[in-house]
Amino acid sequence: MKRKELTYTIFVSINGEDVPWDSLSKERKKEISIALTDRAMQAIGYRRVDKTA
Repeated sequence: MKRKELTYTIFVSINGEDVPWDSLSKERKKEISIALTDRAMQAIGYRRVDKTA
């Protein structure tokens, strides 16, 4: 018997609404990724340093 391929869909919660990750624009995906990374890093004591100076 041949096994079925496992499929999955990633959802993110935006303003209380679950939205499929694949439906977001490339820019929105980047914004969300940066925000999630910042939150995770802040939780362990790191802070983002802006290099605008």
